[in-house]
Amino acid sequence: DIHSFFYQNESMNTNSITEIAHKKTSVIILFAALLYVAFFNRFTQDDAFISFRYARNLVEGHGLVWNPGEKPVEGYTNFLWTVMMAVPHVIGMDVVVFSRLLGLLFYVGTLVTTWLLSMMLFRSRVLSHLTILLLGTNYTFSCYATGGLETQLQAFLITSGAWLYLHMTMRNRCSHVNFAGLSIITGAAVLTRPDSVLPFAVITGLCIVALLRNKGTFSGKAPALISLLGPATCIITGYGLWKILYYGSLVPNTFHAKVSSVDSLKQGVRYVLLFFHSYWLVPFPFIVLFSGSRLFSKNRLLAIPATIIVIWCAYVISVGGDFMEFRFMVPVLPLLFVIITAAVMFIRQITLRTALIVMVLAGSFVHASTFHYTSGIESIRSLQSHLISDHENWIFVGKRLGELFSDCDEPVTVAATAIGALGYYSGLRIIDMHGLTDRHIARHGTIVSTRAGHAKLAPIEYLKQKNTTLIAGHPYCMETAETTGIDGIDSEMMSGLLKYPVDNKTNVILIPVDSSRAVPAIYLEGNSCVDDLK
Repeated sequence: DIHSFFYQNESMNTNSITEIAHKKTSVIILFAALLYVAFFNRFTQDDAFISFRYARNLVEGHGLVWNPGEKPVEGYTNFLWTVMMAVPHVIGMDVVVFSRLLGLLFYVGTLVTTWLLSMMLFRSRVLSHLTILLLGTNYTFSCYATGGLETQLQAFLITSGAWLYLHMTMRNRCSHVNFAGLSIITGAAVLTRPDSVLPFAVITGLCIVALLRNKGTFSGKAPALISLLGPATCIITGYGLWKILYYGSLVPNTFHAKVSSVDSLKQGVRYVLLFFHSYWLVPFPFIVLFSGSRLFSKNRLLAIPATIIVIWCAYVISVGGDFMEFRFMVPVLPLLFVIITAAVMFIRQITLRTALIVMVLAGSFVHASTFHYTSGIESIRSLQSHLISDHENWIFVGKRLGELFSDCDEPVTVAATAIGALGYYSGLRIIDMHGLTDRHIARHGTIVSTRAGHAKLAPIEYLKQKNTTLIAGHPYCMETAETTGIDGIDSEMMSGLLKYPVDNKTNVILIPVDSSRAVPAIYLEGNSCVDDLK
């Protein structure tokens, strides 16, 4: 019984107490080890600084806006996380450190709820430990304990919702308090990311069906339905009304920026298939399919996480996946590894079982060691390198731009394809060339690729209309010692970095970063500060 693990009965003898303490210790050690692995894999990605900038502008009294003084644009899809990121700006704490600590906290919470979920489904500490081990050593899941985005918060809320539903179902504790708790979790998840509505639609739908099937009059069931639907409805409706009043739309601007064409479906299929292939998980969907109803007949509640996983994968495919290393898979990975554990135990041969477990563990190690940019998907190491590598170092470039141009009499506007750290640390007016924070580009930008989040590009005529001073494109620190002024720079490489054709008529300048490096940019509109720098 799961309660015997957490509670000690006063009548227990010394041996029983010692056994329980030993079991507690084993779980604590496992959680601590996995937390250390996640801390070791910590990183921060550029997109996190978009939320950080919105949060800082909120604290400074500008509102939830990207560029202060401009019409609000919802350039984020993680409202609750963005608001949380206001806390470090209020208390004077480094936002990167705060986001990592909070992410690790939710990571531990996800491990705990996954363990509880496994205990209810398998009624075995060994299998629960195995589920947590496979989940916590998954490189993608471990890395996104940090990263600076809402990923781990969403995973925690979805896993908590699934656990609470199974808790009510298996222990027959469908009280108003539990229904209200599930409803609040649902509301919080939707505010964290709108796509959280998909798994919670499954969970809430099952609760409603169960209620309506119970004997009794509808009037007797009404209070339970109110408890189940009321809090979530109030939270989501209130949030929706605020969005319409503040941003003028229910749909985030990022949705329009990321939708490109039917070709993105192919990218979405590649994204999901590549995840299973890269982690050596391909056999498990086949085990589940070939087992037919036998796997779920032994434990029919396994069908619930399986359904959520299928719906989520279909959604990921429909949006074209993501350019970050399997980030979109993280929210359902706890449920996936529950199913994987069940599939492993479905195999009768002990040797084959052991081989499958070793394969999953080895697959994660091999993936972490060998995965690189594939099919438009950047590795986690690459995401981190954008911010700290010698040739990009967007954090340092952002700080340098702020030093050079933040006090100019004529405001300097910079257009770039990587706006996170650049925008947060420079404090300048920034235009996102991919349109995440720009309403016009998101809807009318030129489609240049099917890569998720990078499909559209701002027409240069529009940048001129927006009084853009510099086009930094993909910010890149060049070794100035290797060039002899602008004439020594390869025009083809410049076109790739700046995202527009570059020839002898293009006014390309080098913005000094330090004594030996400079960032190339197209000088689009005259500015006294830039002229003084030249």
